[in-house]
Amino acid sequence: MTRLKNNSKLILIICFFSAFVLLPQINQHAIIAGGDSSFHWNRIYDAMMQIKNGNFQYFVSMYGFSQSGRIVNALYGPYIAYLNGFLLLIAGSWFKYQLLSDWFVNVIASFSMMYLLRKNNVSRHYSLLISLLFITTYSISTWTLNQQFMAWGTAIMPLGIAAGTRMIRNLSNQISVFELTMGVTLIIQTHVLSALFLISILAVFFTVGFIKSNNRLKMLRDLLISILFTLVLTCNIWGSFLEIYGTNVVLAPFHNAVPLTNGVVNFTLENSQLTSIFVIVLAIQISLLFMHYKKLPISNKLSTILGIIFLCLSTQLVPWNKVFNLVPAISVIQFPYRFLGPALILILLGLGMSLMSLSQYSIDNLDIKSLLLLICLLVSTFSLLGQVQNKSAAWSTNDVLSSRYNVKQKAYGDDLRNMFASRDTGTVLKNVWKPAPDYLPSNSKNNRKTSLLYDDYSKQIVTNNTFSKSVKKGKLFISWESKSTKPLLLNVVKYKHTNIVLNGEKLLEGEYKLTDIGAVIIHPKHGNNLLVLSYKPSSWFKGMIIVSIVSLIGFVILIGIVRFKTNRFKS
Repeated sequence: MTRLKNNSKLILIICFFSAFVLLPQINQHAIIAGGDSSFHWNRIYDAMMQIKNGNFQYFVSMYGFSQSGRIVNALYGPYIAYLNGFLLLIAGSWFKYQLLSDWFVNVIASFSMMYLLRKNNVSRHYSLLISLLFITTYSISTWTLNQQFMAWGTAIMPLGIAAGTRMIRNLSNQISVFELTMGVTLIIQTHVLSALFLISILAVFFTVGFIKSNNRLKMLRDLLISILFTLVLTCNIWGSFLEIYGTNVVLAPFHNAVPLTNGVVNFTLENSQLTSIFVIVLAIQISLLFMHYKKLPISNKLSTILGIIFLCLSTQLVPWNKVFNLVPAISVIQFPYRFLGPALILILLGLGMSLMSLSQYSIDNLDIKSLLLLICLLVSTFSLLGQVQNKSAAWSTNDVLSSRYNVKQKAYGDDLRNMFASRDTGTVLKNVWKPAPDYLPSNSKNNRKTSLLYDDYSKQIVTNNTFSKSVKKGKLFISWESKSTKPLLLNVVKYKHTNIVLNGEKLLEGEYKLTDIGAVIIHPKHGNNLLVLSYKPSSWFKGMIIVSIVSLIGFVILIGIVRFKTNRFKS
């Protein structure tokens, strides 16, 4: 009963704090529209409309992105997109959805960090304070402040890292197949780049654990079982990549040519992703590591050292401009400050373990470590509240948007605010857009500048949206009246497995043309025209989706049964 009461208190505190940091936005009734908001809101709107209308199309966008038939969600956390689409559906407006999703990310981040800390034997009150502190880091609050989706991946990452630390702290059972599979599967289903960071961390823990292992054969066996389970549970993700990249030349996301200028954590602290309070927290843990190196367990040492490495990778200490040019594949990270998320998780974990390892310092029964940790949390919380306040202030300006970087808009002031407030959540997406050509099918033999591709997308897809469109049974119907038979550019794109039927006749290669970004050019007839767009993936992919959904449901049920039996045995 006492344990249940304590857990209830922790849940209430986390849920309350996750909402408390949003108060400036709630009080101003403001929507914070950052640079990435339009891109993600389009794919979330598309998922929401699919759920609302029962017209499910896993690959191409039938509702979002100007109903252009482009592929985004299939390559970018499809199930999490549907989760967000459901949140938008029940919220009913962008303001309520934003608050709900912000709160959701904060809660997930705090509970996953709590899980990581408790698994590493950090006390309940230290774990709570550090978990709340984690919410206030840039890597989590960036969803609230800028709508950067990597916050979702970072929020889940501690679950996977917990499976990594087990490899060196529990030599009798180094790999829990359920724990490792769950942590890696969730992050792959959410954010692939975050998954790559997690896998690199797990590889280090596995290497050290394998060296220390008393039963290497069992460790390898459990790892292989976990990999097999993960491949089955995530077959919809890697299957989508095979389906799309195997049949198309796809435009890569934005290539950052100058990451040192635009994309690293600055040492100035002014407008930096690393606030002064976290510089202090990091300095404390790094100092404790070197001062008490022999006293600290290997899990603490390894976590902190890995955290320091990731921290350095997020800064100007690495010649990123040269690295991106010499090894173009690495430029997929786009912004090196993304290394900051795993760095903060690992160093906060190290801090929690340090607080437990070192002797208690107290004055008149006052735990100085808890007091200092609480002060850090309060300062960081007030800092975040200030940031939310400043971002929310943009809502009352003429621009309305808190960031207009690479964002175009046709409406301003009260007109735009009314669109955001409308029950028709698609209205605002027609007037504010980010012309990012990510994942569009490339029909160009030369590498055109990103700025030109952005212009192409705006002209060919967004502002060219003068057609009547509807969706039925997973197909997009585009109708218009033509006064001539001259070639006409439609604001829809075609991938290899996209089918287009014009006036009842399926168009074959040679009967249409494609622009550099895959937009379709056809020859209409005089009078009324109807083009039907659908997507038919490779025959094997439908099986992938079924296997993925069934295995995920089965895995959740299996975990529930195991947990029930474990708790029953303990009682």
